[in-house]
Amino acid sequence: MCIRDRCKHVQGVARECESCKAVFGKYFCDKCKLFDNADKKQFHCDLCGICRQGGRENYFHCVTCGCCLSLSLKENHKCIQNMLTSGCPICLEEMMYTREDCVFLPRCSHALHKKCFMELSKFSYQCPMCFKSFVNMSHAYSQLATEIAGNPMPGEYQHLSLIHICRCRRYAVCRSRWSPDH
Repeated sequence: MCIRDRCKHVQGVARECESCKAVFGKYFCDKCKLFDNADKKQFHCDLCGICRQGGRENYFHCVTCGCCLSLSLKENHKCIQNMLTSGCPICLEEMMYTREDCVFLPRCSHALHKKCFMELSKFSYQCPMCFKSFVNMSHAYSQLATEIAGNPMPGEYQHLSLIHICRCRRYAVCRSRWSPDH
């Protein structure tokens, strides 16, 4: 039904009234039946089956990942089958239909909401899905190695070895208290 008081024409879903030509929204998607008056550079992706915002020219659809991604990730992302069909590992909201900005972690490509990532990065440096660090840890490892070198193992313990099993299921035999080379 037309939203104008004096028209009240009943019709199917459309961008404008067939009778008085009143426009119901600056953006209209016939497939999603979505109206919007704010310009968010909305576009419909047939492969996703939904409307997105941010401008079609800024996105591409990755068939393997099953979603639209920023052009900045086109040659620089690790494909994960249907990557956005699961929930954000922090807030558990489904990622495919979110209106929140998403972050794809650089080493593993797992997706999180940007606001969830910002909160996570206040107290952690690891992906909550695979535990890979999302920051370059080489400087921290270098500082720890320097600290360890300055505090040698007491003589009676120098012949002992430690088998370190990492979360990634690799292991290393260490002759000191800590080794970054695992």
